[in-house]
Amino acid sequence: MDGSKVPATSTAEMKAALGQIRDYLAALLGDDSDNTAAARNLLGVTALLDAKLATTGGTLSGALVLPPGTVSAPGLRVGASANTGVYSPSSGQIALASSGVQGMVLDSGGRVRKPTNPHTRFYRTGDGVNYVTTNQGGHFNASTGLFTCPVDGVYLVTAIVVGDGVGRTLVNLRVNGATPAGFTGAEIIDTTDSSFSTSLNVGSSVALSLAANDTISMNLGALAAATQVILSITYQG
Repeated sequence: MDGSKVPATSTAEMKAALGQIRDYLAALLGDDSDNTAAARNLLGVTALLDAKLATTGGTLSGALVLPPGTVSAPGLRVGASANTGVYSPSSGQIALASSGVQGMVLDSGGRVRKPTNPHTRFYRTGDGVNYVTTNQGGHFNASTGLFTCPVDGVYLVTAIVVGDGVGRTLVNLRVNGATPAGFTGAEIIDTTDSSFSTSLNVGSSVALSLAANDTISMNLGALAAATQVILSITYQG
């Protein structure tokens, strides 16, 4: 071992010697050894070995401290995915990461934020253009006027009519280009009376249970002058 052996120790001999040492230590320090306690005390490793957490079962007597991690490398990972798990983006915050994307955050004030939760808000006037104010997740296409559901679930759809016009405003809701199931008509808002002033503002909401790739849109059957219709779509879960 000190280089004085003749002939010199071969790689194979070294591997065999290390294997024997490993087997000896395992027999000496293992849980099945008759001399486990004495050997551990003699080597001063009792506390270290007793502190190990069993791979099955076992109970921690203290806190389990993990590194904060990042959204691309969480401190607590799930399965074989290196970028899915739990991490702390800053002091007092806990967040979930899925495939390297921040999904949900619990901040130091106990508030839950969902930065990628699908949400769209846009408005339309007499020119027929969809003016987008919010499009979280990018699921609304302003050119086609279609919101495409990214996942199965309940979507809250709210329509609001605002302006100073006098006359009828009719807002029809469409799911996959047709009247939503269970509706007797497609109208989500109908001011009906042509003398109704929308300066009072009118709003209506409906919750829809939809599947991924379903589309939501609105059709204006009538629109009073100087009036705009705001449509908001939010994924509820």
